[in-house]
Amino acid sequence: MTMLYHYCSMASLLKIIESASIHCSNVSLANDPNEIILAKRDVFPDFFQKLAGIPYHGIDNTHEFFVLSLSRKPDALSQWRGYGDMGKGVMLELDLDVLKACNYASSQCDSNVHILNDSVFGTPVFEAVDVIYNEQVFKARLEEALKHHDDGKLLKSIKEMDVTDINFIKFVNRLNGLSACYKSAFYKEEDEVRCVIFSDTSEAGYRPNKLRGERWGEVIEQQVLFLESQGKLSPRFPLRLKFKNLMALHGVMLGPANPNSVDMLQAVLQKNGFADTKIDKSVGYFRAPN
Repeated sequence: MTMLYHYCSMASLLKIIESASIHCSNVSLANDPNEIILAKRDVFPDFFQKLAGIPYHGIDNTHEFFVLSLSRKPDALSQWRGYGDMGKGVMLELDLDVLKACNYASSQCDSNVHILNDSVFGTPVFEAVDVIYNEQVFKARLEEALKHHDDGKLLKSIKEMDVTDINFIKFVNRLNGLSACYKSAFYKEEDEVRCVIFSDTSEAGYRPNKLRGERWGEVIEQQVLFLESQGKLSPRFPLRLKFKNLMALHGVMLGPANPNSVDMLQAVLQKNGFADTKIDKSVGYFRAPN
C-alpha cells in the first residue's frame, strides 16, 4: 500500500467524485514554465555531445505529456497554499497500487505486470515516477537508461539518427519519460511523485489509452478530454478511481480553512459511491484570504 496525496479545490473534488476519475493534465499548462524543457535545454545537449559527439536534435513536445501530480507529504501547509485553494480545499489520499490496478492496459507486457493482493493485472497505462530535483542524480538516470538499451548498435543509431532501429526509438522514448520527471531544485519541497502518460500525436489527434474493460477481453478506448482552464483549452487523460471491487480513493481531508463539515462531505461521498472513503480534518488552521 503506497499512499500519495493530491491537493485540490472543492470544485475539483466534486468533479472527481462525480466522474469517479482524476485527470492527468497536459504538462504544457503546468505552473512550472520549464517543464520538460529544463532537461532538454540544460542536460540533454551535454549528454549527447559526450556520448556521441553530436548536437542534440530534440524538439519541444511538452504537449504530448500528461501528468497527475501527487505529493508524499500529507497535510502540508505549502501544499494547501499552493494547490488546495489556500486551505479551503481538500487533500485526496490515493493508494498508488490500487490506482495502477484500476488503470491497466488491454494488453500486457510480460516484463511489466502489476500484482495487487495476489491478483495479476496488466501493464498500467501510466508510469509512476519520483521527481528528480538534482542534476547529477538525473544524469545518473540517463546513464542507467543508456546501459539498459545498449545493444552494441545503439551508439551508431544515435549518430545516424536511425529511426528504423526499434531499440533506438525505445531509448528516445525512455529519455522522453525521464525528461518529465526532472524539475528545478526550487520545487524540491513539494516531494512530488508523478503519474505520467506519454501520448504522441498524429493527424487524428492524441492516441487513446486502451484500458481493460469489466469483461475479460473487453477493450475500452479512453479518449483525451478537452476542458477550459483560465481561457485555455486543457487536454487531459482521466484515470479511473474505481474498477470492479477496487477503490483507489482511500481518504479525503478537509483543509485548514475549509468551512464544510465532515457530515456534509460524508453525504456527498456516499451519494457518489464512495461511502467507504474515510474523512479527516487538517490538524492546522489559518485564515485564508477572501
